[in-house]
Amino acid sequence: MSLRLAVLGAVALAIAACGRAAGPPVVVDASQVESLVYWSHDLEGRRISIDGYLSLDNGSNGKAIAMGPQLTTAPFGGGEKTVPFELQRGGGPNQFNLPVLHEESFGPGPVRILTVDIAKAAFQDSKGAAHPFADKVRVTGRLRRYEYVQNYFQSDEDRRSPTGRRYKPRLTDVVLEAAPVG
Repeated sequence: MSLRLAVLGAVALAIAACGRAAGPPVVVDASQVESLVYWSHDLEGRRISIDGYLSLDNGSNGKAIAMGPQLTTAPFGGGEKTVPFELQRGGGPNQFNLPVLHEESFGPGPVRILTVDIAKAAFQDSKGAAHPFADKVRVTGRLRRYEYVQNYFQSDEDRRSPTGRRYKPRLTDVVLEAAPVG
């Protein structure tokens, strides 16, 4: 009877622990993104942190076409692209605020193209404090891969991959913090 209770207790603890964070997030340097995020599945489903700058797709007129945020190694889309992530627009914690200059549809469906004034764009950290896009940020989120075609989150053909496709990573459940100095 006591063995049965011990086993049931262990199973109950294991079930209760499911979905909880397993320790601190893995910090990934921008130089490691290709090998650890794009080519390895070791971090799949885990929380990771990457430092960089919030960026949006820059339009030909110098304004941004805001289809989805990503992290780059230099401000305003400069440097190397690291990883895209999910982030809601707004003025609350872990959101970004974009002063919209022009909005138009992008074919059929809910996708909209927003031309924004990137110089006035800001992100709010987890405490709700606003920071300009020129400030370095630490993005922490759960690493997921999109293994299906959905708008522009599709996979790329790549003969080096065992499946012949390289699925695009994306961070979900994102938390923003000012990047540590130094």
